Amino acid sequence: MTVVLLALVLTIGAATGVVLLFTARASSPRELDAWARSYGLVLTPGNRAPVTYYVRLVIVTRVVAAVAGVVLGSAFDAAFGLHTSAAPGWWAWLIGGWTFGAWWAERELRWPAGSGVASLLPRRVADYLPGRLRAAPFVALGIVAGLVAYGWTTAGADPTTVDARGHQPPPSVGYLVAVLAVGAAVTALTTLGVWRTVSRRQPALAPDQLAADDAIRTSTAHQLTGGGTAVVLCVAAVLAGTLGWSSTTSGVTSGPLLTGSIALWLAAMVSWRYYTYRAWRVRRLRPAPEHASALATT
Repeated sequence: MTVVLLALVLTIGAATGVVLLFTARASSPRELDAWARSYGLVLTPGNRAPVTYYVRLVIVTRVVAAVAGVVLGSAFDAAFGLHTSAAPGWWAWLIGGWTFGAWWAERELRWPAGSGVASLLPRRVADYLPGRLRAAPFVALGIVAGLVAYGWTTAGADPTTVDARGHQPPPSVGYLVAVLAVGAAVTALTTLGVWRTVSRRQPALAPDQLAADDAIRTSTAHQLTGGGTAVVLCVAAVLAGTLGWSSTTSGVTSGPLLTGSIALWLAAMVSWRYYTYRAWRVRRLRPAPEHASALATT
């Protein structure tokens, strides 16, 4: 009991230290200015306060949720006797929590009552995300599906015992189905989260506040897509590593699969740390005729 309590105290202390370390920059004015420049947003007295609140909030919620994701992954593995939080899987839990924190911050933002008819303007995901990012989660899922199809060919082989070189039995059909289901679920949640973020009705805001709301939505869409893609790529990296270290009837590991596992993990890091922060300005469509007439009469 004493050992367990000590481990719990150390875990809480370490988690608190990580949160404090990585959220210290939340109060820095440079973070706010850099964020506004990335989305072509001009800060005004009307939108500065809500944008400041969001930028500080999202920094905190991402870090807290990322730490919580790692802890949750460890607890999940301990409860079910699994190893989902090992190697690239650890990053999947961390990035998944980080992405959830980004989504939560945008949902918590509240705009003051303003003027205008912003809710009548059309919004499309294509206006908030470049094409490569819209396709990225599905490309990652396709990689998972391809690895599952390859693993399916060895799943029926007679399992071998673990030898001195660390070869493992081939993954079971149930394992392959579970991995594909996880990849599909993350892809679906990512797509749904982006669609809901973009399509949710905007409040009636002044033009400067509307521009800030658009910037916040596209920032969230980038973080959801980049983070969701990274999680799926981490899942693919875990599967490629499992297949690479699995022994079949020949008992030989696969160098290309192990190399692919590393490459997929690196791609996940690029998606998470690069594409989520890419500068992007919302390409809002002009109002449709019916919307234009409504604007003119308001």
